[in-house]
Amino acid sequence: MKKKPVMPQQNMSEYSIAPIAAIVDLLLGIVTIFLVRRSKKNDWMERMAGHLIGWILILKGIEYTFSAILEYTTVQSAVGVCGTSTTTGGCMSQNTSDFIHSSRYTVRAMSYLVVLSLCLIYPYLLIQRRWAIPAFSATLFILGLLIAPITIFSEYRHVDADRLLLIIPFLVLVHTYIRFSVKESKEENRDRTMPMVSGVLLIAFFGEAMVWWLSQIWTLNDSFIVHFSVIGWEYIQPSRLGWLGQNTVFTLSAVSIMVLTIGEAWRSYKFGIGTFSIGVFFLATCGVISLVIDLMVMDVVDSCFETRCEMLPDAWDMWYRFTAGILTFLFTPLMLMYIIINFNIVDSQADENQWLARIMVILLLLIVSSSIIELLQSLLPIPQLISSAFLAIMVGIFIGWEQRIMSRMMSGGESVSNKLRSIGELREIDIPGGKFDQISFAIGLSLAFSLLMCVIDAAIV
Repeated sequence: MKKKPVMPQQNMSEYSIAPIAAIVDLLLGIVTIFLVRRSKKNDWMERMAGHLIGWILILKGIEYTFSAILEYTTVQSAVGVCGTSTTTGGCMSQNTSDFIHSSRYTVRAMSYLVVLSLCLIYPYLLIQRRWAIPAFSATLFILGLLIAPITIFSEYRHVDADRLLLIIPFLVLVHTYIRFSVKESKEENRDRTMPMVSGVLLIAFFGEAMVWWLSQIWTLNDSFIVHFSVIGWEYIQPSRLGWLGQNTVFTLSAVSIMVLTIGEAWRSYKFGIGTFSIGVFFLATCGVISLVIDLMVMDVVDSCFETRCEMLPDAWDMWYRFTAGILTFLFTPLMLMYIIINFNIVDSQADENQWLARIMVILLLLIVSSSIIELLQSLLPIPQLISSAFLAIMVGIFIGWEQRIMSRMMSGGESVSNKLRSIGELREIDIPGGKFDQISFAIGLSLAFSLLMCVIDAAIV
């Protein structure tokens, strides 16, 4: 009988952010697709990008749902609530546990595939042909059908190899950021549309690993990968291809944050510092602090090589949750929401869309704020009354400033298609609105097939 990989015991907490991230991503993804379908006046590249971003969020929401279930059952089993079983899934049947594991890895791989597709058409449109939408739809459908069988029949040994799909998005986004940042510097036009979009997408897709960029340069991440592999894989060891996938993402992330830091430092020197530059510098600083923290716990990490694997201290876990955890689970959907509204992927100016866009923004800001407050309360001795007062203040601020927040987001940026058209690098292509539904149909059908394959595998094996 095949043995399924178990969830790592490290970073398990009853205060996991994964359930909140699942709600936020699913909510934002569904609303995004709904708004894009109603934005019929937008250019086709924005409409296609909106569909793909919506599906990225939906797939991530499903992945985080499975992760939250696994984390909860692991914690409950560890504290003895579900009996004395030490296997993952102690609170559920083995078949259910196997289904959740395989589905989680399958959905994650599908999300990487959609990320790759997005970066081929946004922010710089590489394929400007009428057949682009049918070609993308057919490719996503066929490759989506292959992900689950490959994952299952390889016995999960290569589950992290799907991260290699992020090489192409990295190359496209970094090239776009460098090219248009240099163009801005030479022409001194202070047009931040293309650098901002590509930079925000880099942080959204590689932000978690960016927190450890200096540790990757210091070659410490290899030891951490081995540590978590030994703890998290009870019966099998990841393959070299899986290790290559993990290490590739760390390397790409390190290069990305260095490029962004150098680019924003030069722009700040020439034009003055901006909000995005401050965020990049803060993320780079977190990488320096992470290196110091990693060096302090290396004796614990090396225990896997010398004696018996020990668990990392709570302080390291706290740092992870307040940096990579919050960035991945909570700020990534907010960054994608910023791109959707600020760069006119959806027609938020239309009366029939404006009210829903405003509700979406306020709800997401409140969910993220309340989640951070609850996370702080779980780690610090903050009384319930004080945290409730902070939340009430947040509600008042967001409601009172709602119109100003939306006006700032909707008027702050230019659509990417208009920018490309102004420099003569966008072809005018007339694509009927119904064609965009092919993307949702292809991804949805392949997702349903993949989950069905995972159900069959869990029931038979």
